[in-house]
Amino acid sequence: MIKQKTILVVDDSSVIRKIIRKELKDSDYLIADAADGESALRLATQSRVDLVTLDIEMPGMDGFETCQKLHSVQNARFFSHIKNGKVPVIFVTGKDNLEDRKKGFKLGAADFITKPFARGDLLLAVNKILKHDSRLEGLSALIVDVSATARSIISGVLEREGLKVIEAEDGVQAFEIISSRMTEIDMVITDFNMPRMQGIDLCRKIREELKMMDTPIILLTDMSDRSRVLEVFQAGGTDYLVKPFVKEELLARLTVHLERTQLTHRLRETIKDVNDAKIIAECANQAKGEFLAPGIHP
Repeated sequence: MIKQKTILVVDDSSVIRKIIRKELKDSDYLIADAADGESALRLATQSRVDLVTLDIEMPGMDGFETCQKLHSVQNARFFSHIKNGKVPVIFVTGKDNLEDRKKGFKLGAADFITKPFARGDLLLAVNKILKHDSRLEGLSALIVDVSATARSIISGVLEREGLKVIEAEDGVQAFEIISSRMTEIDMVITDFNMPRMQGIDLCRKIREELKMMDTPIILLTDMSDRSRVLEVFQAGGTDYLVKPFVKEELLARLTVHLERTQLTHRLRETIKDVNDAKIIAECANQAKGEFLAPGIHP
């Protein structure tokens, strides 16, 4: 029997907690709630919790501090049933701006929902995490960035979509990884400005030396100079994202390229199967011809 998943709803407003309960009531989730961060931590560490919806502005411990403590090393043992030991957190907040999103994703948030939310929005976000369709399952991405925080944010987004993530600290390390694991890499996401080897130089080496012409390469840049952006495509880059970007934009752009990669894989497998079938048919016909040749009898 599949165990029902539990969602912990944390908000200092009883009205909001009631609205969220109503939003999730027709699903097969168990719902618990808490009015503040301290109560949320106590509940999350005393019972099995699979996801937390969390307000940002609360008296005492705010949502950011609560999220940080939920994801702390000392609390990981309470979430051993979750892959990375970190319970998914969805911020449900009226305080939604770019700086808050950057701070939230840095702390490991899975998503942001803005109050008041349209009916179905929160349930869709919850289902995407707890009942993800794994449409990108089996693909892998190499993330190259000198910032461990940046790598962690992007990794979290992609791993929730079912991707295997490989990380590199700079272009030189990335090129070594790709050279030895070419067939494992379905996408490269690299920062533009890095020591030892720039992202654009890494892109050129992948295209020119390794001849990986179909692998999507996405460059992350804070450039506003369009003439420099043109260099990305001249070097063989597939796309670029200007920092700072929000999770939705990152995921939408990457998904397009990953789904195209999946299609390419399927087409290659189809061609291989057709070619294999042709070879088998030719061999069978040849064997039949030899068997029926004059002078050869069973």
